[in-house]
Amino acid sequence: KSENTIFDAKASRDIYELQGGQLALAVGYQFNKEELANPGAPTTNTGNVMGLGYSAAFGSRDINAVFAELYAPVLKNLELTAAIRYDDYSDVDGTWNPKIGAKWTVIPQLVLRGTWATAFRAPGLYETSTANATAGFVTASDPVRCPVTGLAADCQGTVLGINTGNPFIKPETSDTWTVGVIWEPIPGLSGTLDYWNIKTDDQITIGSVQGVLNNPGNFPAATIGRDTNNLPGIPNSGTVLYVSTPFQNANTVKTDGIDLDIVWRQSLKEWGTLTTEFQWTHVFNYSQTLGNIEYKYAGTSGNYDVSSGSGTPEDRWNLIIGWNRGPWSVTGTVRFVSGYDELPWSNEGAQMPADCLWHLSPAPGGTNEQTSCSVDSFTTLDLAASYKGFKNWEIFGSIINVFN
Repeated sequence: KSENTIFDAKASRDIYELQGGQLALAVGYQFNKEELANPGAPTTNTGNVMGLGYSAAFGSRDINAVFAELYAPVLKNLELTAAIRYDDYSDVDGTWNPKIGAKWTVIPQLVLRGTWATAFRAPGLYETSTANATAGFVTASDPVRCPVTGLAADCQGTVLGINTGNPFIKPETSDTWTVGVIWEPIPGLSGTLDYWNIKTDDQITIGSVQGVLNNPGNFPAATIGRDTNNLPGIPNSGTVLYVSTPFQNANTVKTDGIDLDIVWRQSLKEWGTLTTEFQWTHVFNYSQTLGNIEYKYAGTSGNYDVSSGSGTPEDRWNLIIGWNRGPWSVTGTVRFVSGYDELPWSNEGAQMPADCLWHLSPAPGGTNEQTSCSVDSFTTLDLAASYKGFKNWEIFGSIINVFN
């Protein structure tokens, strides 16, 4: 079980009259006590339940924080904001983190905005205690045995990945900045476009099972467990049984992209209101440096050890059309996800059978052989409707993915 005890106090007041309004200040204090006791499912840690993952965690700590925020409408068309927060953890060092922002109304229809901030994430109780562990299964290729045997068990084998706590990991720190524009050219039509850039240092992450197998020297704290069926003349080349890696700090994680949101509201007079919204996110880059190697995930099925192969598509967009009239409401949502390569990462030298992840079908030459190294883009349609014509009652329903 887990328990959190939280106490906080806040105060705010106006300080001074500026040209655009009141200069306002808010301050606060927060105390948080975290306690965790999760012994895990009985018998899974002893292997009596085959094929089932295992997770356990224990620990406790106190957190004290103070913070302040300042809002300054220095001009009628210019707003500045600033904030700072100090967090002190009983099990890691304290840290100061600032944030600043600006909003400039160039003309009533056009607004420019931007922010910059640093952030801090202390290791969780689950991530620091050596009494903590989790285990699950992933598919991986053994670079020692696969080139020799070509067997599915070595080229697309199921490997037990074990992750344990690490008392020596450091907190994560990050820098984030955004710039954007808000535009409303005509009444009823508005749009926002924002660019975001995030750099995280010492990101707390699990070790990549495939990364450890490919470059064990870059992961000195990891352990590869092998069977005794060594290949002739190759010591320590038995079938991979498990890869154990403690939580660790990645060198750097970088990601940047854009968000676009356009909304158009139309009055249909006695026939109600029609609202059309288009949302689009594009990822320019998402990369992680681990063991002195940069892994690029945008447009691939990675980060496989975190997402279980759900992928990191570069583009996602939603087209939402909603109609409202009195108590009636009907909404249709078209969702699009771009295709991606079936690789764990896209940097040069990715080592997988035929450069593909043969997770969902037999290896090349087998029955129902997978012949594509990519996942196609896909589009779905969701429908929802509601009626609020009854007092204290609402009738609603939805269909997810209408055509599948």
